[in-house]
Amino acid sequence: MVVVKNIFSVLAAGATVVFSMPASTTAAEPEGASPYEDVRAYVEAMMLILDSHVEQSDVKQLTYAAIEGMISSLDPYSNYLQSDEFASLSRATSGNMVGIGIVVSVTDGKWTVDYPVPGSPAFQAGIAPGDQIVAIDSVDLEGKTMKQIMELISGEIGSIVVLTIARGDSEPSDFTVRRTAVETPALQSPRMIDGSNIAYVCISRFSSGAASAFIDALDTFEDNNAEALVIDLRDNPGGLISEALLMADAILPPGKTITIIKGRPGVREPQTIESSSTEMLSGRPIALLVNGGSASAAELLAAAVKDNGRGSVFGSKTFGKASVQTIFQMVSRPDEGALLTTAYYYTPKDVLINGKGISPDFAVPQSSAELRDSVVKRLFKTHPELCGDISAYAKAAASRDAPLEAAVEHLNKIIAQQKQQSADSSSATPPQ
Repeated sequence: MVVVKNIFSVLAAGATVVFSMPASTTAAEPEGASPYEDVRAYVEAMMLILDSHVEQSDVKQLTYAAIEGMISSLDPYSNYLQSDEFASLSRATSGNMVGIGIVVSVTDGKWTVDYPVPGSPAFQAGIAPGDQIVAIDSVDLEGKTMKQIMELISGEIGSIVVLTIARGDSEPSDFTVRRTAVETPALQSPRMIDGSNIAYVCISRFSSGAASAFIDALDTFEDNNAEALVIDLRDNPGGLISEALLMADAILPPGKTITIIKGRPGVREPQTIESSSTEMLSGRPIALLVNGGSASAAELLAAAVKDNGRGSVFGSKTFGKASVQTIFQMVSRPDEGALLTTAYYYTPKDVLINGKGISPDFAVPQSSAELRDSVVKRLFKTHPELCGDISAYAKAAASRDAPLEAAVEHLNKIIAQQKQQSADSSSATPPQ
């Protein structure tokens, strides 16, 4: 097992989410097996379709269908990326997206909104997690593929798209959204919580530069003598694992296990990644806020803090995605790529949470509507331009944020205990 002592060597060690396909590759072949017979069967089937199927097809169409089917059959997160998808994913990991700012998935045959990016056009229009998209511009979505959905949503910047949304038991209604470049910050609302000496920061996703912004915020909190920290990871869908590793490194004492990354035996040697930097906010308690939308890199950070006893987790069980995706750029077609699951990451206690999620230390349920109100209230203080209609804030201002309130109450108790212990220690010291 490889133990990576220096967090900055992670990229060189291969624990990154993005890198290019090498010029040549070799794969371990099971003893006695040959892929050529199967490839011959594929070519034969393709020729039969070209020669005999009632509808005219072409080689490129059939080849893409075969490649996409082969890769998507591996697991829910592996996909083949044609040129437009490859470019779109590159923009997303750099923090800039073009569209309306939603993540969607199919659940029981229904297209469901997993996550509207806070401040995005979709968020400002009122679209919420759990909403079911019935139609886009009056086109029924039944039987549509993810690629077709994205083609319907995308369009010219400044143009309008109408999503027909079903929410709960209500009749479907139309939401009009203007397509625009989505440039919401990955790190949001760094501030001191009103009436306390507790710092707060929200990490909306782990895009490039998020860790640097996080460390800058910690510097500011230290200058302001913050006595505790709340890290909000609710509805954070993940992103670049390398950014989460750098954040964990900043708040853990040196020599602590951040995560263990394990790939296929014989192909990728396991790596134990340890913290190595000077701990920031040393000794000051930390609380993390999570929910069912907290996934991947967000879960990695939460597990690193929780398992090392560096802080407590509040909210509801996380999504349960502990797979590492790698983007391979195709050598034969450099504008296309393959997104493959190449490893799983385990918690510092060597637990695989994939499909299971992380249970909070303190369960504090919160509905999607309550979370949305808390996000609007938070954004209005630091990013009012992302809030949309001012009437939304008027409603949200009176709302409660139960997970945050529970975390602040918990942290205040720890702060009080620490002060009491310090006072007791001082009084017990005999005069010189």
